[in-house]
Amino acid sequence: MNLVLDTGTWLFLGMEREKKLPYEMQVEEGPWQSLRENVHPHMTFTQQGNRLVCNAEELRLDVSKAELHAVPFMQEEKKPDVSLPTLEFFLSVVEERGEENGLEINSLGFIERYLAKMPMTHPLEKQLAHLLEHCLTGEVNENDFRFLMGRGKGLTPSGDDLLIGWLAVDSATALFGDGFRSAIARLARTGVTTDVSKNALLHAVDHLYPSDVTATVRASLREEQRELKDAINSVLATGHTSGADTLFGILTGLVVLRKQTDWRKAQ
Repeated sequence: MNLVLDTGTWLFLGMEREKKLPYEMQVEEGPWQSLRENVHPHMTFTQQGNRLVCNAEELRLDVSKAELHAVPFMQEEKKPDVSLPTLEFFLSVVEERGEENGLEINSLGFIERYLAKMPMTHPLEKQLAHLLEHCLTGEVNENDFRFLMGRGKGLTPSGDDLLIGWLAVDSATALFGDGFRSAIARLARTGVTTDVSKNALLHAVDHLYPSDVTATVRASLREEQRELKDAINSVLATGHTSGADTLFGILTGLVVLRKQTDWRKAQ
């Protein structure tokens, strides 16, 4: 459930038993059912102390005991790296589940061709590979992301989920150039995607992600295979193809990181 505040921001609410998102308040099941009965579209809330108030409906929500999860996910290591065995393990877990991403791109095929600098066979693959190279230099603007943002179906289209995967890797590794995050933020604000996805992207630009997304990136960099498998399976349980799309973004971001590491060692 998303509450619209009069400041123009959204507050994402979730049931207490669900995984914690950094931009989400956790609500117990009893109050959650009451919220569902009383909250409807087009309501706007104002924060007054420990309450969220909708004057038009005379509705007041006490959030004095609510816990807001908003811990930015930032770079943990000076020179983060990811090993080839970890990348292979990551890919094997995804392949074992047989989950297809909404972009209809074969993860293994794309990665093999990208690393080997082979010609891309799929038009979207060509655009992705080209965009990745531009992201590394920071020479990107909002127009570079137009073919991807809002692409696909659902509340969070596949292209946006992939971008969140890239953003998560960048948060932890500072992989992409300076213009990367600001270009995504500018385009997200132009209305090219859904409201839910726009807010998720803007949170990601501010280094705020679902807890299982940060766990996936962190476990990859620390080479913790058991934790990585659990995190991947948790992400895959999200939405119809959202989880697979986000993982494709994380995986390709990590592949670029590996490629950059090999390049630096060769210098």
